[in-house]
Amino acid sequence: MRCVSLVALLVGACSNGTATVDEGCASSLAGASLLSGSPDVLARVDCYRGYLGLPHMSVSSGVQAAAEAHANWLEANDVLGSAPKVDVRDWIGVVGEVEGTDGYTGRSPYDRNAKAGVTIAGGQPTNIWGLFRFQADVDPDKWIMEPSVRDALFQPKVLGVGEATATLGGVERAYTDVFAAIPSGTRLFRPVVYPKDGQEDVPSAWTDLAQVWDDKLTKHEWIGFPVTITMGCDQQSHVSINPFQIAVLSATLTNPDGEEVPIRVIPPTGAFAGFLRTTIVLAPNAPLAVDTEFAVDAEITSLFGTTMVHTTFRTSPAPTDTDSPDTDAPDTDAP
Repeated sequence: MRCVSLVALLVGACSNGTATVDEGCASSLAGASLLSGSPDVLARVDCYRGYLGLPHMSVSSGVQAAAEAHANWLEANDVLGSAPKVDVRDWIGVVGEVEGTDGYTGRSPYDRNAKAGVTIAGGQPTNIWGLFRFQADVDPDKWIMEPSVRDALFQPKVLGVGEATATLGGVERAYTDVFAAIPSGTRLFRPVVYPKDGQEDVPSAWTDLAQVWDDKLTKHEWIGFPVTITMGCDQQSHVSINPFQIAVLSATLTNPDGEEVPIRVIPPTGAFAGFLRTTIVLAPNAPLAVDTEFAVDAEITSLFGTTMVHTTFRTSPAPTDTDSPDTDAPDTDAP
């Protein structure tokens, strides 16, 4: 079954939101009193949602209970500690649980949230993301730049979030659940593009936070700032990865002279510094020129038809320091 057919819808120029990220902040993060730790990271991320014209998030009691249950499981099994009871070697391993272990509450975020009673009236389809931070107090302005984090927290219709901390290997870590609905509300036919149209002072270079120690997921290299296109839809296929059946027909990044900048196009079927589900990443192969305007054009198909994306952004006049990256890497005791 297809969503409503849409052909050649131009997006990007119709972006809304606020002029700056700071102006996008709510007075406070709704439901923050339910959190077991500091609300600072989620509250700052919520500012980006306001900046992009997305509804603000709120902490849900059920989603919070599921997040706390997983944090307790991580501690009970000494995950990332000196004597771990489970072999956790990748991002999914930190987000999942192993049946039969101490404190087991569900293999996946879906299972744990269902056990916590998280549902939507009428059986409306949903997606649930599990995010793990190797340092709970990571700089949120850097964390939200991770494409896999944008995939979850730039969802058009987030119904609730929950976050809990766990002390693992002597370091305070954080686990976050993001509960989002389909259909995607007002963003159904308007992808969430970051950087948004007309954005300035975009970093010319980017590298991941090195939150994983397995080269399977990331090489931890400096590249140009990655553009993300997060799609919405009113239906999904019964798969957890790429549920909207998104495919990129064409995508270009051009400089003011009309020259194409070499990019990698990563669809929501694999990994790029974490796993992607409904987001496309356009990753420049090398750092971009400073103080330069770039244009993004892409033709994308999904369950609801074809969407044309156009957006522009300007890089910061100051070059990004790529000599001493601030990586927030895991501690040396991590396996």
